[in-house]
Amino acid sequence: VDILIAMDQRAYDEHRDRLGTPHAVLGTGLTGRDADTLCDLSELVSGSPRTAGTAALATAAQAMGISHEAISVLVRERFGGQEEILSQNLKAVDAAVSRGLLKDWTAFPSVSAIESSTLRYIAGADALSLGAVAGGASFMAAYPMSPATSIMTNLAKWGKELGIHVEQAEDEVAAINMVAGASYGGARALTATSGGGFALMTEGVSLLGMIEAPAVIVIAQRPGPATGLPTRTAQGDLRFAIHGGHGFFPKVVLAPRDVAHNFEVAARAFDLAEALQVPVIVLTDQLLQDSKAAVTAFDFDAVENRRYLLEGQALAAQERYERYTITPDGISPMAVPGASPHLVVVDSDEHDEAGHLTEDGVLAERMAQKRFAKLERVLARMWQPLEEGTGETTVATWGSSYGAVSEARRLLAAQGLDFRHIHLDWLWPLDEEKIATLLEPAKHLVIVEHSTWPEFESVLAEISGRRPDHSVRKFDGRPFTPEELCGRLGEVIR
Repeated sequence: VDILIAMDQRAYDEHRDRLGTPHAVLGTGLTGRDADTLCDLSELVSGSPRTAGTAALATAAQAMGISHEAISVLVRERFGGQEEILSQNLKAVDAAVSRGLLKDWTAFPSVSAIESSTLRYIAGADALSLGAVAGGASFMAAYPMSPATSIMTNLAKWGKELGIHVEQAEDEVAAINMVAGASYGGARALTATSGGGFALMTEGVSLLGMIEAPAVIVIAQRPGPATGLPTRTAQGDLRFAIHGGHGFFPKVVLAPRDVAHNFEVAARAFDLAEALQVPVIVLTDQLLQDSKAAVTAFDFDAVENRRYLLEGQALAAQERYERYTITPDGISPMAVPGASPHLVVVDSDEHDEAGHLTEDGVLAERMAQKRFAKLERVLARMWQPLEEGTGETTVATWGSSYGAVSEARRLLAAQGLDFRHIHLDWLWPLDEEKIATLLEPAKHLVIVEHSTWPEFESVLAEISGRRPDHSVRKFDGRPFTPEELCGRLGEVIR
């Protein structure tokens, strides 16, 4: 940590071991071994002690070359309409800039030196929400559950302008069934929850599999079981996502790797879901949801946003329409009710090609084989994993662990300890041959994930038969840091 803003002694005591060299600590009334680097803000908050946070912000901003004017604008946006509070906070900004405690800070480049015209400072949840917009989402139903709630609030806020209907359901069971109904009606539909909410959704996920309705389900992971650590991060729901829902039906499980990638994965999820007529699960987590980053402005025009519905003259010209027509690849023509005179029938029971329920054993087996046949088409869409670096040691990751491992690799490479880093964004289903080829060069395999149980490790072993030589895991709810990984990976790299 370069600059630590500690609003009380406990915060300072908890985080001071993470301080780098050089560093600065901003706070009021702090005592400790770093007395020479403690910047006491007491004199800057004479208007009100509650403005200490604003004084710290202005002091840190000055160290990064952010202008007095920019911080003042930010404060006016935050406290506008509350004149007394606004006045107190503006005084704290002025005092901090005038005092200039970190005016000559040189630990990192000035923000003013960064070309910012194409950058957007954005939270992961906002990026994912925009990805859903780019992917054509028109309906969302969800029940609030951190850290996924901000996706629903974003789309509700933008809904009127963008034509997206957002429904806060009474619970997660209702939410997933609303998504199934909306999808049947032709909407590109999604829901968002965390592990506990997904536990309630699993029967509805199985319904999506049976009626072959496309849908996107975002699971923003946090530590469990039960309520666990609701405001912390984890990667403990991979197996749950893969196996959620009874009976076999194809599904896709994806995981973004950083804030910007949230946009891309969410957008592509809708295309995959509708093209393959399967549920697509996007596994994000508290770290990716709540973290902010400066990212290149998203290119909405680059997102493939075609529809795969049978409609218009092509549908009207058909003498007969059957929703579950058996095809070689398992993908049946998909129409929505009201698009033509044809009847569109779906059923949660096993059904015939027209969608009417059946108890016929031969027909039931043919329909099960039809759904299974999709698997080959799904596997053909699998994305290539990322590869960085070289070396006899291969470190494999998924999800939000990417950033810390990637940075640790660069730090270790500077010390002559490079390794090959492979990262999977597409997590299920996995092509056995592709995974075997990916792991074959690894003379020494290390898995890094934020999980109590070896989730990713067991999936790779299941597909490839290859178990890691070392596992680097943590499960305290705090994300990996590059410095932490430099130590733990440095011990096992060969």
